[in-house]
Amino acid sequence: MEIEVFEKKSSEKLNRNRDKVGKLEASVEEVKRRRTSARLRENDLREKTALDGERVANKEHIQSLKNALKDAVGARDATAADHQKLSTELHQEQHLRRQADDQLKQTQATLQDFERKMRAKKQRYQENIKLIHQQSKKAISTIKQGLRDCIITKLRAHSSRHSITEEPHKMPKLS
Repeated sequence: MEIEVFEKKSSEKLNRNRDKVGKLEASVEEVKRRRTSARLRENDLREKTALDGERVANKEHIQSLKNALKDAVGARDATAADHQKLSTELHQEQHLRRQADDQLKQTQATLQDFERKMRAKKQRYQENIKLIHQQSKKAISTIKQGLRDCIITKLRAHSSRHSITEEPHKMPKLS
């Protein structure tokens, strides 16, 4: 009986110990589960924090990209305005250059026409001067001849009145 009692007590103790081991194992499993759950929550929180940080960083990056885009658009618009202004100035300059070229051509043509007219006038004046010179020579020659004839006639008339013979060597020479 004692053995039975001992076996019974041992059996009860074993059962209690098994219950305790079962409870401890369940408790260990619960702790493991809780730790895993806490680790998962912690990882989730870290991921969420990391994602929040990334989200904030992404928002900041997006904002900086938007600002850079605004700056680029502003620079493009300014460049387009400068290009338009320079293009307009270039067209005006080309127009003025064409006008200046046209005026230069007109001035050159007018100058050439003037020079041609002046050469023609100069040639006419030179021809007129030659003609006047020739006519003057003829007139002087004619006048000289007329004076010679007049003097000879007067001398003859005078000599016939005074009976002076003509002596050719005493005749006045007109030049």
